[in-house]
Amino acid sequence: MVETVNNATSQVMAKWEAFVKESGDMERELDVQVEFMCLNVDVVARTTLGLENNDFQNILKHINCTDLRKILWCRPIPFGINVERWKVRKQLNDLVRKQVRERRKKTTEGNNVDFIGKLLDNPDVREDVIVAELKTLYATGFISLAPLLSFTMLMLALHPSWQEKARQEVDHVLDGGFVSPKDVSKLTTIEMILRETLRLYPTMPLITRLCIKDTMVGDVSIPKGLGVSVNVVALHHDPDLWGDDVNEFNPSRFKNGTATAAKHPMAFMPFAYGVRTCIGRAFSEVQCKVIIANIFQRFEVKLSPNYRHHPVITGPLIPKHGMPVILKPRRNF
Repeated sequence: MVETVNNATSQVMAKWEAFVKESGDMERELDVQVEFMCLNVDVVARTTLGLENNDFQNILKHINCTDLRKILWCRPIPFGINVERWKVRKQLNDLVRKQVRERRKKTTEGNNVDFIGKLLDNPDVREDVIVAELKTLYATGFISLAPLLSFTMLMLALHPSWQEKARQEVDHVLDGGFVSPKDVSKLTTIEMILRETLRLYPTMPLITRLCIKDTMVGDVSIPKGLGVSVNVVALHHDPDLWGDDVNEFNPSRFKNGTATAAKHPMAFMPFAYGVRTCIGRAFSEVQCKVIIANIFQRFEVKLSPNYRHHPVITGPLIPKHGMPVILKPRRNF
């Protein structure tokens, strides 16, 4: 997986360098939110379906995070924009189903390295189950990782001292090379930065659950069948849990992990918690660390004066007006 993310990210980094170079200047503005959306399409398509072409991007090139969520789970009302969403959803379903069938014909048990291959190792798993799992993982990667990477760029652009710490760690660990699987665990500064970004800007700001039996929480009675939502934004910004610097960017609070970062071990839950935690958590963490390491190995980043701060909840928490930053290639790379 790490190699796959490296390959996809390296192609994007080369494109960024050419983009800056063609301007004739030492630096240039780029909306990285759009770039991260396309990159995540590529990474998820490669790791889940084994695709290394632009099939997904051809389908989704005009779709933003909000639209993808509506396409995958749009309402069954046959008029207006839903008709167009149905068409794109059918294309997506057909593409995934076609890949599943092609791989099933030529799969060899135990010789599968991507996600679809692992599913196909079990002959009892039905095709519709595989298609549903792949679509869920694909949507999760596409919807959630782009905002996280975008807000991470914002935080590091606003806090150059932490950007420099990340860059020094990357230079020391990678020594000019690519991220290897062994390197991922050594990128501890980047890990703290990502966690602090998730605390301030949780990708999934609301966690919804259905109460399956009558429950008492303190002196509050929650009857069976009641829907319950956890406001993750409020939880992550509670000064009683996080201290007086709750609104400040301070990655060092995670230097000893997530359990001791706050006054309660469950105060940090960007991926939910317990048995219902996000299945893509480990995948997301590794992917983001590899991407951020590649970026700061090659670039210095400043915030564009055109940036407008307007986080908005559209399912995930996203920067409504994109994430324009100023990219400056590093001379010594």
